[in-house]
Amino acid sequence: MKAFRNLAIVLFLACRAYGQVTDAFSAGNFTANPPWTGNDTDFVISVGQLRLNSSGTDTSYLATANTYTLSNCEWNFWIRLNFSPSGNNYGRVYLVSDQQDLSGSLNGYYLQFGEALSNDQVELFRQNGTASTSVCRGTTLIASAFTIRVKVTRDASGLWTLLIDPTGGTNYVSEASGTDNTISTTNFFGVSCRYTTTNATQFYFDDFYVGPIIVDTAPPVIDSVNVTSPNSLDVFFSETVDLATSQTAINYSVNNLIGNPVSAVRSTVNTALVQLTFSQSFQSGTTYVLTTSNVQDVPGNSIITSNDTFVFYLPQYFDVLVNEIMADESPAVSLPLYEYVELHNRSGYEINLKDWTITIGSNTKTIPYVKVPADSFVVLTSTAGAPFYPGVISAGVTSFPSVTNTGNTITIRDSSGNLIHSLAYSDAWYQDAAKADGGWSLEMIDPANP
Repeated sequence: MKAFRNLAIVLFLACRAYGQVTDAFSAGNFTANPPWTGNDTDFVISVGQLRLNSSGTDTSYLATANTYTLSNCEWNFWIRLNFSPSGNNYGRVYLVSDQQDLSGSLNGYYLQFGEALSNDQVELFRQNGTASTSVCRGTTLIASAFTIRVKVTRDASGLWTLLIDPTGGTNYVSEASGTDNTISTTNFFGVSCRYTTTNATQFYFDDFYVGPIIVDTAPPVIDSVNVTSPNSLDVFFSETVDLATSQTAINYSVNNLIGNPVSAVRSTVNTALVQLTFSQSFQSGTTYVLTTSNVQDVPGNSIITSNDTFVFYLPQYFDVLVNEIMADESPAVSLPLYEYVELHNRSGYEINLKDWTITIGSNTKTIPYVKVPADSFVVLTSTAGAPFYPGVISAGVTSFPSVTNTGNTITIRDSSGNLIHSLAYSDAWYQDAAKADGGWSLEMIDPANP
């Protein structure tokens, strides 16, 4: 989150001397280094982020001085709106303004986050007086609450480019561009929030940078290789990879006679992910090496040849057990108020539960992507409950089945539908009326002998 925190400390004097802006709000205020002015009583610093802290229905803004040249300039920042934007609830980030007061008539450029109807996308506008003209419009949908990171560049010819990472990281994807030379200088940079009562505290901003275009010279690296089926892999890179080179099959090879994939497809959802499919199947329990070369990031930096090991393992019956059951979570006894089923991977291999199923009674739901190391545990619970299990591996299952208080049958199957474990539990297992009344879990006594 604090991508520029150290940079702000080291380069602050130089940045301000040349009219740049760098602020990650590490100092816990917005009154100095650099100073922001405007509706200052409507904003606070919360957990190292600039947050609107107002009330009622209104528009609030903050601005800071910025005179950095628009020629070959970059703006980037993090933004979160914790609500569904609308025509009465939206944010603006003013990249350029000739006026400190962002609520009135001015000449400049701004990004708008939110609009009427349900096709909200980030859009760059030029403002002359009180009139606005669109320069370009992104493609990431922000019609519901969102957290994203945005980068905008403007070159010497007046070409504006809008890049977004919809996950809030730095894997930017270029979404739109447009040329506009109408305004060539600036005096201020700032934010503006238009809100109604329910959203008066739901705007967050962080990691502002305005300055020379940051040139990426670092090559991509592989963060992880995950087996998704007996003949397919997910390859996660450290950043967005170039479409052409990442989809060139001969840039990947697996040893032990597997060879090159028959297809390499970059994900349309995560542009740092490439999905490989091979004609030959992996052998269970065998260690393989994936060799990757010539894959580039968007600026054209090529990966240094990477050799990454992976193991394919086909789980067997009893490899993953239903180890603990929280059927009656209330009243709470040192545990969150959420039902859960804990699974134990007692095999000697890491197992990915993606597309496995859990059935409680007759209600079957799909388990999301979650890797469970050898001899480790995972808590399956509702999507609302998952964040309340810090320090353990957990997975939020959409529409998690109700864990019946008095008893039921729980069945776990792998992604191919093979039975892995099934048991029928009962509240009689408590053998204690007080514990059966709620707040206590049932745990397998001897996992070595299920």
